[in-house]
Amino acid sequence: MVAISRPSFLMLLLTLISPLAIARAAAPPPLRVPEGAVPEKAAPAGVGLLEDSLDLLQDAFGVLENFGLSVVVEPNPPADTTATALPKIDPKTPTAKLLPTAPKTTRSPVYLGDDLKQVPEVTFEAPPTGAVKLTTPLWVKKKAHTASAVLHLNAKEEDGFLKALVLARSELVGMPFLMGKECRSDEDRSKALKYTAEEMHRMAEPGFYLSVRKQRAHIAVMSQNLIGHDNVMQPRALKALTSTRHSEAGRALARAAVFSPDQNLRAGALEALAARPPEEATEVLVAGLRYPWPAVAQNAASAIVALKRMDLVPQLKAVLDEPDPRGPRTETAGGKKVTVAQELVRINHLNNCMLCHPPAEPGKMPEETLVAEIPLPSEPLPPIGSYTDQFRQSPSRQANLLVRIDMTYLRQDFSAMGETPASDPWPAQQRFDYLVRKRELTPTEAADLRKRLEGESPYRKAVAKALRELTASDVQRK
Repeated sequence: MVAISRPSFLMLLLTLISPLAIARAAAPPPLRVPEGAVPEKAAPAGVGLLEDSLDLLQDAFGVLENFGLSVVVEPNPPADTTATALPKIDPKTPTAKLLPTAPKTTRSPVYLGDDLKQVPEVTFEAPPTGAVKLTTPLWVKKKAHTASAVLHLNAKEEDGFLKALVLARSELVGMPFLMGKECRSDEDRSKALKYTAEEMHRMAEPGFYLSVRKQRAHIAVMSQNLIGHDNVMQPRALKALTSTRHSEAGRALARAAVFSPDQNLRAGALEALAARPPEEATEVLVAGLRYPWPAVAQNAASAIVALKRMDLVPQLKAVLDEPDPRGPRTETAGGKKVTVAQELVRINHLNNCMLCHPPAEPGKMPEETLVAEIPLPSEPLPPIGSYTDQFRQSPSRQANLLVRIDMTYLRQDFSAMGETPASDPWPAQQRFDYLVRKRELTPTEAADLRKRLEGESPYRKAVAKALRELTASDVQRK
């Protein structure tokens, strides 16, 4: 996963559009907008538990004059022509030789613990072998070859590289990959995202940041900052969402209340939800009761109690009669019955760019495509907000080591910071993205999992506690 798409770029946006910046904004200067950057207003996007924030950005720049601004259109700056072209791939190269080296994996039992640091990790490729660390030129050569291989296979078939990778790697089977239209942003969303990234980097006047933020785009940015980043930005995001009346802000607050590992943030989100229409949080709360990580279900049950949601008592009772969401179940796949289990996995956000985004191909993409550089393990991470800086000079940009942000194969459910050993020059604390893999089980694995799930289910325990507390509070009110 690439470093700009959800942590650094969005953290920059939050800093620049905080309520304090809005309060200090003076009469704004004319807004300079790249040519073609203002999309037509689109219909509201559907929102589910795993919504894509790009859907919320597509109508962010419809009528800037509502904010008292004049709009001046200027051409997009010229593309960088000094970067080195990616290497060519011999058309006769077998597909197997174009795939990255698979990491050594052991087939462990489904993890049932409660430590996020012990959750199974999925990686794009094996780390380099040998005692000597790769230098920047060697990292550039390695990643440039991989990027070329991806583009080569994608030219043969839509998402061809990812399809070949999943077929060759058993640990990737069952991952919630999106392909085809599902992973691609339409033209308006792409323009909105690129416009936002470029303007937020170029402009420094507080008035500008007030002006470009329409409500839904503001919510999308804030919601990304609530889940899984360092806690410097989270209080500001919470305050911004609390002051926004749109129903999408309520859903974002509900996700924070259910998914955030930070108890203080969950408490703040619940306080904000208590003053909002209850239906805004319903979908997230009910889905959280069955999420295959007990802590999420416990948070959802506690939130239902804190919000005094008596209307959700039937949903709580339903969980009492259901098996543990982590347990084996039978499904039909490929015309045959298989036994599967839902398993939480994690992905290091910095090290797996091309697992979640395809490489960019300069000169062969729509003009509105936003790209971000692939960080090199031998180089310090660039400053916050610079991953999309088209004028930035870095080894990654000079080698055209870029990925497309308008195409996303994997979308996390939540994120958390975790310790990463031997990470220098990168920080030891790095972001991990968490999502659910559907894992096919052998009969032996299924039997072992059933045995380990015997006893009181943490899901039943959580909802039973919630029912007792709701009933007691209801009796006291009467």
